Amino acid sequence: IHFFFFKQKTAYEISACLVGSEMCIRDRYMGTTYGGNFLIGSSKGEVRLFDKVGKNAKNVIKCGDMPIIALEISKDDQWVVAVSEKSLYLFPTESNGVKGLQKTFGKDNKPNVIELKISGEDERELDLGKSVMKKAIFLYKEDGVTVRGVLTYMNKCLLLWELEDILENKLFEYKSVSYTHLRAHETGRNLVCRLLLEKKKMN
Repeated sequence: IHFFFFKQKTAYEISACLVGSEMCIRDRYMGTTYGGNFLIGSSKGEVRLFDKVGKNAKNVIKCGDMPIIALEISKDDQWVVAVSEKSLYLFPTESNGVKGLQKTFGKDNKPNVIELKISGEDERELDLGKSVMKKAIFLYKEDGVTVRGVLTYMNKCLLLWELEDILENKLFEYKSVSYTHLRAHETGRNLVCRLLLEKKKMN
């Protein structure tokens, strides 16, 4: 395992064994892409996109004012979801043909950042007032690469946004399910499998 240090906007020393993984470094959260690039989320609500170690960030994406506490990158490196305590921020890594992990976006060519959050009504109904989001994962279609949706969990509830709904601006048409009946030791990814099985049975 290599250690990392940051000087202004530049990152140094990254281990190839961490590709596809994530880790927290001081007040910054880092995620590596499957293509070998990496991203860093900051306490200022920004996500920096890097193509190489020892270089300045290619792009800085402003996601909000709350600290970024987790990052997830899709398997095809096309989508990023940044996590704050109360919102998810989804954005593509490409805008008008410019791949933001390799090249700098123009001033007027930044990708659209989509904020995903639970409605106040559902927050009260599901008793999630004091709960926070800690992580998010992408769900994939049968090919295992194409993104189907984004899933997170708060307290005792799983929240699923379908990508199709997101792109149609149906941001509050997420699906929620309680997993209080599931075993406490199960991981988030196992819970996803159970959620999908439950949905299949209902259909």
